Amino acid sequence: MGKYVGGFVVPVPKDNLDAYRQMVEEARGAYQRALSLTQQQWEQQFLERRLAELGK
Repeated sequence: MGKYVGGFVVPVPKDNLDAYRQMVEEARGAYQRALSLTQQQWEQQFLERRLAELGK
C-alpha cells in the first residue's frame, strides 16, 4: 500500500510569493511564542506539528 500524506497545497501566484513568505514567518513567530507559553503536553505537541508543517 502506498504512503499517505496529510496536508494540502496552496497555489500562490508568483507576484504574491514575497507576501506569502512574510506571512509564514509571522505565523512561525506566533507559534513559537505560543509554544513558549504552553504548559500542557498536548498543546506543545500541536504547536510543534504546526511549526514542522511550516518547514524551515
